[in-house]
Amino acid sequence: MAQRLLDGTVKAALLGSLLWLAPAPALAQDKSTEAWQRISRLQCLVEHFFMETGVYPLDLNEMDQYFRNKAPRAKPLAMPIDPATNQPFTYKLEQNGRKYSLAVPDPGKYGGTRIALAPMDWGYLKDLADLERFTEFVRSQQNLLKVVATQVEYYSKDHSGQYPNSLDDMLPKYFTKMPSDPLTGKNLLYKKLVDGYVIGCPNPEKYGMKTFQYTSAKGIEMEQMPRGDQPKTPKALDDIKPETPTAPK
Repeated sequence: MAQRLLDGTVKAALLGSLLWLAPAPALAQDKSTEAWQRISRLQCLVEHFFMETGVYPLDLNEMDQYFRNKAPRAKPLAMPIDPATNQPFTYKLEQNGRKYSLAVPDPGKYGGTRIALAPMDWGYLKDLADLERFTEFVRSQQNLLKVVATQVEYYSKDHSGQYPNSLDDMLPKYFTKMPSDPLTGKNLLYKKLVDGYVIGCPNPEKYGMKTFQYTSAKGIEMEQMPRGDQPKTPKALDDIKPETPTAPK
């Protein structure tokens, strides 16, 4: 019995020594595999964001907030983190939202191995992302026109049924700043009518529209330009940062 215990002690000591000396590469390899899996899952989310919006997120927090807003009642999606440090992966955006780098925060934790991913090459599918981004601008413009119209109606209620002569009359009580077109940055157009008002897009042709406006009589009015007159692609889309219109205070 003593000999068996001694043998067991010796074997345990030897095994412990081997585990102490040898597992680092194996452990690093396991962590490396897990890191590749997690960073790949994170890339799937980043690329999904791109196909939804036409640009890559400014940072991972923006992407997280975007997904939470899209499904506010769903359980928040846990963003994958680096398994070796339990810190977020390093994400850096480049070139007008078209390229990024995604990497582990400390390659030294993986024996100096650089674990990083670059954007996927979508090919012609990139056009679909551009189209989705352009469609989002159209939705943003529609929402903004409705928001401004709501504030104009509030102004009317506060002024004995009279509509403002211009949007300048509504500053700063109804707008903190002049509402502007999300695609061009130009101020929205406004015209007071005898029995109502019109709020218009300053450059409807940028949206491929002949008419893009909100009237007190009919609400949103959109009339597409003839097919031959429509711009083939949204102009200078890469130089524009989309803004989500918020209700003026």
